[in-house]
Amino acid sequence: MATTFRLTEESYIYPLYLPVDINGLSAADGNYISMKNYNHATIIVLIGACAATASMTIKRATTVAGGSAEAWTGWDYAMVNANASAYNAEDASDTENFTLTAVTSYTKATGTTPNQVWVVEFDAIDLGGGAWDCFSINFTDPGNADIVGAVAILTGARYTGAGTNAPTARTD
Repeated sequence: MATTFRLTEESYIYPLYLPVDINGLSAADGNYISMKNYNHATIIVLIGACAATASMTIKRATTVAGGSAEAWTGWDYAMVNANASAYNAEDASDTENFTLTAVTSYTKATGTTPNQVWVVEFDAIDLGGGAWDCFSINFTDPGNADIVGAVAILTGARYTGAGTNAPTARTD
């Protein structure tokens, strides 16, 4: 069999936001996921059309329902590709590398540049420990059409088995 699914067997991949127009969604957090069975999180944000500036906040919570949710003040940087090609040959001058970019007051602004890719990574303990084991993201209302999608990849699963999915991160 030529097809292998190592990433899905050893990690948990789940959308925080499926690609959506975030205009008017400032009160809508993305899906919360729990890190109680994982050691590391990678958030990948894909920004398509971007007509106005919005700001992303990472929120931490005590449950996957968003219990006791608050802005998480434990992240300072994102890796940013500010000019990715949206499809083959869409942009002849696309940027291939990421740049370490400081965030301001624990938020990352989109600006109005389309076709961006952001990556934020952290360990489970960085959320604060104890009951703080869940997270999601939230964008402020840009007041205009901005298309954003984000996926989280949890790695360092505490329990895995060959040929099975890694533990769910959608339950407390």
